[in-house]
Amino acid sequence: MVIAGLIFGNYGAKIGMSPTTKLNINNFWDVTALLANSIVFLMVGLEITKINFNDKWGLVLFAILIVLVARSIAVYASLLFTKNFPFAWKHVINWGGLKGSLSIALALSLPRNFEGREDLLIIAFSVVLFSLIFQGLSIKPLLSFLGVNKKEEGIKEYEEIIARGYRYEMALSEIKTISKKLFISEVAAKELITQYDQELSSLQKKMEQLFKKYPDLKEKQQSVLQRHALYAQHEAVEKLIKEDVISYEVAEREHNQITDRLVRLDE
Repeated sequence: MVIAGLIFGNYGAKIGMSPTTKLNINNFWDVTALLANSIVFLMVGLEITKINFNDKWGLVLFAILIVLVARSIAVYASLLFTKNFPFAWKHVINWGGLKGSLSIALALSLPRNFEGREDLLIIAFSVVLFSLIFQGLSIKPLLSFLGVNKKEEGIKEYEEIIARGYRYEMALSEIKTISKKLFISEVAAKELITQYDQELSSLQKKMEQLFKKYPDLKEKQQSVLQRHALYAQHEAVEKLIKEDVISYEVAEREHNQITDRLVRLDE
């Protein structure tokens, strides 16, 4: 069921859904998810009111502490040998491990005669509540304190140009595709195509002006191009191996050169 959902939601959406259908389906599932979460928290609220918390505060604090420690060990241990990974991001990943309604739903699904059901329900609810309120509200100040969300000068304008350019490119592609499928005449589509071409040309001029003002942004784009070019070279070598054009010895040497250049680029 999960695999089918992933296939239909990703590949199937591209080949079998119109933009309007995608938008409507996304809105439907957003509302459905909100309702499901609301129902879960309503159910746990009804359950929690029947439980006496007076002797449970120690258990609640201990559960929250254990979850935080376990999360820290899992995150820092798994990223210990990862090279070129910013240390500040490790703190963000650790503190950003928010818990949701799934754990509460699992606790609620336990039969009422299950021994320790109330304790598990309290633990799940308390950890989720702590996660959503305390961790959720403090993640933005943490990002600012660590300087993770600090953006370079001109980056906002740069991203806006990139976003609009991509939108217009996709719009042009969609117009041309629909025109062929629905046999729409070139005369009808030409005006729209010209309009988007002019918008793209205007964005290109803005990008050039931005590069003159902030040369670092140009270097950033060149870095992205270099990285993807190296990925393409790696795939080309793999293809030559599969087609038995070059030996594994030569391929390994070429791969090492590509990897070294990628490492230098990251540094």
